[in-house]
Amino acid sequence: MDAKKISLILHEEKTEYSIGEPIRPKLQILNKTSWKAEIGNGFIFDWERLGFSNPNCVHLIGPDGADLAIPYNRDKSYFNTINPISVDAGREEWLFLPVYAHLHLRKIGKYSFWLELLDNTGELHHSNRISFQLVSIEASVPTEFIELTLTSRKSSFAATESIDVEAIFANKHDAPITFLNPQVDSFYGWVNPVYQFTVVDDDGRSLALHSRCGNMAIPRYDDTTQFTVKPGEFHAQTLSLPSFSEMQNPGEYHVRLTYIVRDKAIGKGGVVLGKQLNWRADVFVGLLESNESKLIRT
Repeated sequence: MDAKKISLILHEEKTEYSIGEPIRPKLQILNKTSWKAEIGNGFIFDWERLGFSNPNCVHLIGPDGADLAIPYNRDKSYFNTINPISVDAGREEWLFLPVYAHLHLRKIGKYSFWLELLDNTGELHHSNRISFQLVSIEASVPTEFIELTLTSRKSSFAATESIDVEAIFANKHDAPITFLNPQVDSFYGWVNPVYQFTVVDDDGRSLALHSRCGNMAIPRYDDTTQFTVKPGEFHAQTLSLPSFSEMQNPGEYHVRLTYIVRDKAIGKGGVVLGKQLNWRADVFVGLLESNESKLIRT
């Protein structure tokens, strides 16, 4: 059997992304053999689950040379109920690989991404490598004049208990600054403002949000959906942590919040559009990162 007749081809959507944009390359699996191939027994990469067991491997090399996918190397038992990818003889399959659903990339610079997947004959197939650049978001006010703090009134929560946190916006500038309240779909990064929670478990894995069904809501921007913080003052708002499927498991979790308002509209799936948004002069445009808060599931 000629294993070279099975090809893994990665296709990038873009070669440059700003922080928080959806990064979701496509994987094309070509099967030019005369037999049905099963690819990646011990591999899963969908909107809620990312994992692989050797010799399958996912690589995402960051600007500092570290492989950010290493924490997703899981025990083989994790895949007991996960089927490999089946590709009929002479056919092909396409999959989205939603990197951004799992890994919230923050370091500016170049990233490289590729896969190694095993087939049912024992042959290991290597994909091509793709690269992309992560760039910053220009801020309307220097971020050293704004502090975003994430706190919680308690640190331990039962498995079924909802988790409330407080996001505190402090203005250290010499002029008032206006911020936007979260809208429907803000937690998914689909609208301005983005309120993106990053939750990392004990094993260093960033968890994916529970999938949301339905159409994207239409945001509304007016005096009822924003708040202004005067110089030297702060504003605290209570937020319910959105649902992360794997956060129901007992353990310690590290949580932080990224707040993003772009000067352009955001379209379906969080894609940044070309449409310019004319925010009021005092509306903060840019990115804020909170501190990291430790929460425990019992």
